[in-house]
Amino acid sequence: MGTIAEKVLVRAAGVDRVEPGVIVDAFPDLVMSHTATWRSVDVMRQLGADRLYDPSRIAIVLDHVAPTKTEKYAADQRTSRQFARDYGIEKFYDVDAGIAHLVLMEEGHVGPGDLVVGTDSHCTIYGALGALGCDIGYTEVTSVWLTGKLWMKVPETVKITVAGAFAAAVYAKDGCCT
Repeated sequence: MGTIAEKVLVRAAGVDRVEPGVIVDAFPDLVMSHTATWRSVDVMRQLGADRLYDPSRIAIVLDHVAPTKTEKYAADQRTSRQFARDYGIEKFYDVDAGIAHLVLMEEGHVGPGDLVVGTDSHCTIYGALGALGCDIGYTEVTSVWLTGKLWMKVPETVKITVAGAFAAAVYAKDGCCT
């Protein structure tokens, strides 16, 4: 087992090993959503679902539209707040908390080896903490809310070797390049 992505997916899927290209049932440690949470709530209602797999693995941060620009945005935020109250989502951060990903990291909800999925393309920032972060759509978020898992394809890895000397003021890890 080589890459950090493979190690995280082995743990999250509860398997002994994975290979690039294989699809696993992964159980994320954290599922984040932001201002679009109302969309996932709407899908959940359409399905007639009324129970979450594990509310402690859900985080909601309303950070994208603050203050609200329209009555629609205000209603969407109200839906998200009510959902968090109704379902006991303890990792709920309202519009004044900060930027979603930073809030989750600063509050200690993301750590090395975690698998974090969410409704934002910037979920990859969790790699800064040694976690695997992937963005997914709001319907997938709803699916994880309800089942606790999602299919994930083990990524291929590309190794890049840099040779030669760096220009002045450019640095890398010792021993990286000669």
